[in-house]
Amino acid sequence: MISLDTKPSPAMAPISSHTPEVLGDGGAGVVVASRDPTTGSFVAKKIFNNSHVAKAEAEVFKALSNKVPHMVQSIRSYLDQDLKKHCIDMRLIPAGNIFEAFLRSKCPRLEVAEIKSIAVQLFEFIDVLASKGYIHRDLKPDNLIWMEWSHLLTVIDFGAAQKVGSSESNKSMTTCSYAPPDLILGREVDLSFDLWSAGCIIYELITRSQFCKYNPDNVVLVYKEEDKDKQYQSDPYLYILQQIVEHIGPPSSDYFAQCKAGPRCFDEHMNLLKKWDIQKFSWKENVRSHLASQDVPDAEINQWIDLLTRLLSYENRGSAKEHLANPLFNSEVNLKLMYDTALKCKIFIVREEKFPQGTKFQDETMDVKIDLDIPEDARCIHFPRDPNGCYRLFLSMKKGKKTKMMAVNVQLKGHSSINISQLQVGLSKSMEMDQLKEDLNGIFAKLQKFMKKDDQVVLSYTEEKKTKLRNRIELLGSNIAHLEGDKQKYEELLQQINKRLEQQVQTGQ
Repeated sequence: MISLDTKPSPAMAPISSHTPEVLGDGGAGVVVASRDPTTGSFVAKKIFNNSHVAKAEAEVFKALSNKVPHMVQSIRSYLDQDLKKHCIDMRLIPAGNIFEAFLRSKCPRLEVAEIKSIAVQLFEFIDVLASKGYIHRDLKPDNLIWMEWSHLLTVIDFGAAQKVGSSESNKSMTTCSYAPPDLILGREVDLSFDLWSAGCIIYELITRSQFCKYNPDNVVLVYKEEDKDKQYQSDPYLYILQQIVEHIGPPSSDYFAQCKAGPRCFDEHMNLLKKWDIQKFSWKENVRSHLASQDVPDAEINQWIDLLTRLLSYENRGSAKEHLANPLFNSEVNLKLMYDTALKCKIFIVREEKFPQGTKFQDETMDVKIDLDIPEDARCIHFPRDPNGCYRLFLSMKKGKKTKMMAVNVQLKGHSSINISQLQVGLSKSMEMDQLKEDLNGIFAKLQKFMKKDDQVVLSYTEEKKTKLRNRIELLGSNIAHLEGDKQKYEELLQQINKRLEQQVQTGQ
């Protein structure tokens, strides 16, 4: 949870074992990289300024942890005896938040396919969260972590989360630029709260600008014409409300009747009582121009605008489940990785249309790159769909100084799964067999040298050296079937060596 005047969370930085890296800070407290004393692994440790807020967030994790997809995993909550503050340890995600990684001016721009991936997972999160009766209440790019290599989205910061219908609700805990008009106007909060925030986030991902932007340097101009010479302290939520009205118009009379704070914001003619000098623009044209610049077809652009129009409305925002069925997201593949053992290989996936037969493997051409440090619970991956559903799956395993890659052709539909454990075992066995063949060929070469040695040299062999030689003969003999080429030459060599050894034993006696 980050308030109006806080710094956004920095992108993931190298972690020092001596000085804790600050991952984010805000009104509720600070998040640092810390070591879990029981496992020794790094965790994201949230240190709270207020024990009441800490206990409330701990209760949310207790109710929802491991039950909601894309929700950051909580490890434990406790009172830090040294700091004398309440803390929560969470899984440390090896990536920066979306704002820091993609929305700053010099950051790389997200592709439309990547925006779809984020939107789908955000709706998946909201859908299950709402089914439990909860809303996050502070969804924004700063609270979303998206790992570019796996396309996995993780939602963080549950300090503002609450069960719908609970009596406790603090408006200031929701970042104003992503706050729905319901919250500003005092209307009863419902499960569609997060959908408004999702609309603001999707708009921002497309245009790289906020749907509603808070400018703390602005001041209100007038309440009434006769007070035009007076200046008033800026109210961030009313400032945001004016932008909402500029974008989508005033609320309906039925909606307004349900708003407790409505009379403090509008007069009897539904004119805002408090106004700022705000630059006006057409949000729909902004979306259209940005998508058109990426060669998105007009039909798809209209789908994006229709989706955002639904999400960014006073009422009838639909449900996350309904939006997941939007044709916009048919181009997305949701792949579940199945593995019951530790991941020992890197995984690469690429569409066949992007990687036709005969194409040379290049890391940068892959749609998905999964490294060994993928979190154990990060098994859901999203990536663009191939028109024919055909993909190339590469597994790369390293043992010692040797690396081997296995390529597999796979067919994937909208929701698919791959048993990585089986493929991993197969690749591991293949590497073991390669090593065995290499060892056997080495033994064969040494035995060939043995046959060229003088009899006197062989007679001088110690028992230890002879035992070592016999072990090599036995190993080669029991694995001849695994060797490539003419098996008869291996068998003849073994017969010759055994015969020579027998002769040397008799000679030695």
